[in-house]
Amino acid sequence: MLGGSYFCNRPEPESSIHNFQFFNHRKAVLDIDPAGLDNGIGLPNWKLALCLFGSWVVIFIVQAKGIKSSGKAAYFTALFPYGVLAIMLVRGVTLPGSATGILYFITPRWEKLLEARVWYSAIDQSFYSLTVGFGTVIMFSSYNPFSHNVYRDATIISLTDTLTSLIAGFTTFAMLGNLAELLGVEVKEVLKGGGTSLAFISYPDVLSRMQFFPQFFAVLFFFMLFTLGVGSSSALIGSIVTIINDEFPMFKSWLVTLVVCTLGFLIGLVYVTPQGQYVLALVDHYGGVSARNGSLLCHFNTY
Repeated sequence: MLGGSYFCNRPEPESSIHNFQFFNHRKAVLDIDPAGLDNGIGLPNWKLALCLFGSWVVIFIVQAKGIKSSGKAAYFTALFPYGVLAIMLVRGVTLPGSATGILYFITPRWEKLLEARVWYSAIDQSFYSLTVGFGTVIMFSSYNPFSHNVYRDATIISLTDTLTSLIAGFTTFAMLGNLAELLGVEVKEVLKGGGTSLAFISYPDVLSRMQFFPQFFAVLFFFMLFTLGVGSSSALIGSIVTIINDEFPMFKSWLVTLVVCTLGFLIGLVYVTPQGQYVLALVDHYGGVSARNGSLLCHFNTY
């Protein structure tokens, strides 16, 4: 089955399997068709389509006035996740088993350095988190004065990105260490889902087991994910809008943003169909990650 290996790595603990089934099963959340693409694309799930529409409305509001509105929104979308991470980190390290999870995170496994897939994933993560190759860095830098010190900015952003990844790693594995202790298994057993399963199955499972205000932490976590998504999407859409506005200055910025957001919503409907996750896996791997990384490596080789 096409994409079967992408979804079949289910976590072994019983509670995590139940969460997996709820998140992926038909008529639940993602409405995934187990037959894969054999049954065609199918119709969009109306609940997911409404959520997608609402997300694009927020992105349009953020980008409607160009850099003036997106710049103000960036203060919130960039700083709010750090506040949530700080809260989650403090709460995570106080949970039983958190030390085991953190130790698992920082313990090196030297044999993995011999695997090409590990290096590929590391490069992919670096390019993605720094938005290298998407055009957003060039778009934002175009608003700076010509004599602006880009070397300083590149250093600050790279160090901040690395520090953020470490903080997120400590927070995540502190939570997963607690989940592993509650289930009586090793940390690696609660990581077997990988990919989206970590954010939407394993992590919520940890939050639901908290003794104090689990609903509060769940709302914070998912709102943080939504904020991160809006921030990233706004930057990517801003690149497209900026290119069109520079090439055709006669068009109003809000109108260009409206057209781009509408097209983005219509294209996104493919991903909320029963086969949407399979299409996403194909586009992400072959149309996004591989194409971008290959073009960047070819670009670096020219210097």
